[in-house]
Amino acid sequence: MGEPNRAAAGAVSIPLPEGWEDRTVVTIVGPMSEGAQPNVVVTRETLCNSMGLGGFSTGWVQKLADQVPVVEARPVEHIEIAGHPGHLRCVEWEAAGLRLRQLVGLTTVGLDAYAIVCTVHSADFEALEPLLRSLIEGAEIAEGAATPAAS
Repeated sequence: MGEPNRAAAGAVSIPLPEGWEDRTVVTIVGPMSEGAQPNVVVTRETLCNSMGLGGFSTGWVQKLADQVPVVEARPVEHIEIAGHPGHLRCVEWEAAGLRLRQLVGLTTVGLDAYAIVCTVHSADFEALEPLLRSLIEGAEIAEGAATPAAS
């Protein structure tokens, strides 16, 4: 029997059991400020057969709103992310006594949906927004790089 499918990130690799899916998450963090550590998390999900960017983008906010009392701080912007149509959303909420704001880039590539979620303390948002936008704009997504569920 050959080497089983594996999920890998950096120097870590683990077997990918049959029927499981690799949803590796990329995370970077900045210096602590105002009691919160700015961070950027990139996630990938597999879309339902008929779902496109609009459904994914709206559903992403709805899923977040199920967890925290989120407010959309701005209208949705239509942008390009890694050469694909994308949405840029700005949401805000309070958690653990901290007011947090997220700038979120959402895009779809084939049957995969990506969320680039930049979270900072609201007091730092204006100063960090240009950097956050550059991180979203600088994202690269290799088509076909997603690991399909093992069959």
